[in-house]
Amino acid sequence: MFSRQSPSLSLNWADNSSNETGFKIERKIGAAGTYAQIAAVAAGVNTFADATVAGGSTYCYRVSAFNSTVDSPYSNEVCATTPPPDTTGPSIAITSHINNQTVTSSPITLSGTASDSGRGDNGISSVTVNGVAATGGTATGSATASWSRSVALNSGANTITVVAKDNSSNLNASTTQITVNFQAPNQAPNGTITSPSANVTITTGQSVNFQGTGTDPDNNLPLSYLWTFGSGSGIANATVAAPGNLTFNNPGTHTVTFTVTDSLGLADPTPATRVITVNPPPLNVTALTPDKASAQLAGTPINFTARSTN
Repeated sequence: MFSRQSPSLSLNWADNSSNETGFKIERKIGAAGTYAQIAAVAAGVNTFADATVAGGSTYCYRVSAFNSTVDSPYSNEVCATTPPPDTTGPSIAITSHINNQTVTSSPITLSGTASDSGRGDNGISSVTVNGVAATGGTATGSATASWSRSVALNSGANTITVVAKDNSSNLNASTTQITVNFQAPNQAPNGTITSPSANVTITTGQSVNFQGTGTDPDNNLPLSYLWTFGSGSGIANATVAAPGNLTFNNPGTHTVTFTVTDSLGLADPTPATRVITVNPPPLNVTALTPDKASAQLAGTPINFTARSTN
């Protein structure tokens, strides 16, 4: 009898003698090959496993019993061809994410399946994602490995490579790739009032110099600017970073706001402010009458007139 079990061939024979010392096993490679002894087993043993065979080759065997004086005639010849070596990689699939997908957060969890079913049924020895072992990346026989791996992304296009290897002697591999685009959420710009450096108190008709700067962490340029000076100030809005000296003619307390907006339309959520307090000018009083000291009788009323200006 003969059976195949990769990567070996197993031989069985009937023990028809009672005085053997053992059995000699001879083998030839191919029908035209030459027999040579490859092993001997003890008396009473009637099986042998040949583990030195190669895939995709034909081997023929014969057996003879022997003792100290004589060898028996050879048994009948039996031949078999070993299965060809497994050179097919396992099937592999990425189930999350999809090729050319755009995401707005990092890292992502990439996941999928790998199986050697129908491709040798040798199981899965490993799955790697960008060269790092995935969780769940092994399976036996025709079973399926359900693997996953966390992947940190860089801004822009990211090529992710997944490799699955089977458990065959060749460790056949299959590779698949996807591209994931990482677009980080837009971050708000920041505006700073550089002048005046603090809140200001002035008198009507005086000027204040206004200067500002803006920055954007994502470099979404150009930036746009908006200064508002309070509805009661009488000063029109400005749309430059540095409007310069502006004169306040209306008394009151005016809140000045400086808002910076990036090129995608996202504005600074906490715009810079300054409070400008504008006081009216002091009154100037001029006496008109009497214009000089004069003698008056006691008890006589004196009339005074005056004029005030500001």
